Formats: sequence, structure tokens, C-alpha cells
Amino acid sequence: MNIKFATDHQYVFSHHQIQHALIIWDKESRKDIYIVETETPDTLTLRYPGETYRERLLDELEPYFFQVLLSEDQSEIPVILGATFAFQKKLVGMYYSKSESRENLYFFYLLDGELVDITEEIYPEVIEHFRSNYPDML
Repeated sequence: MNIKFATDHQYVFSHHQIQHALIIWDKESRKDIYIVETETPDTLTLRYPGETYRERLLDELEPYFFQVLLSEDQSEIPVILGATFAFQKKLVGMYYSKSESRENLYFFYLLDGELVDITEEIYPEVIEHFRSNYPDML
């Protein structure tokens, strides 16, 4: 059985190495979180983890999901949270743009509902950590 959601707002992301799907329902303005049980090129098998899990994860991550970055020429780049992971005891978010290739990834510390820049000295280490732990997301 194939089930399709009646919304264009479906986002797959990884939170601490667990794959999730965020589904945003237009009419109800509701956001649901599912855990991705299995993934093939054509299919995701999802499991609803319950209301408590959904609320906890949304409380933790909702401020971070959708952001707008400013490029060097001051143009806006809308980005989506693709993964979170711990690096040196800090939570890091990996962002991607739907309009750019997946080669352009952006990394920030996630702290108190804000994106915090990672220093130039640490940034290459963060990228390498991501590459080694999330090779399938590149």
C-alpha cells in the first residue's frame, strides 16, 4: 500500500542520528513528527512515536527548522534544517537550501532558539565530523 500525504510540506531530517519526517498540514496548521523506520529510493516507512514525543521534539527544534541566511552579497537564502548532531558537547544544525545543490551545506550551533556562527577555526572539523557520521546525507 502506498500512502501519499495531502501536503507539499514534507521534510526528512536527522536528529541525533535518528531519521524523522516533519509533515506540515496546511489547513490545520499542525506539524506532525514521524520516525523513519526504513528507507528505500522510492519509499519511507514511518512510525508515529506518540504525542509526547512529537511535542517534545517540536519544542526543542521548531525554532530552528526554517531559517533565512544572508549571503555575502546580502541576498537571502531560505534554508531548512537537515540534521542535528553533537560536536564538542554543543548541538550543531546542518542546513540546506531547496534552491541550491546539496553541495552547499551550512552549519551553525543551535543555542536558545538562535543560530550561532561556528568559528572559522572549528568549521572544517564540524564538516569532517558530519561527513564521517552522515555520509548518506551528502
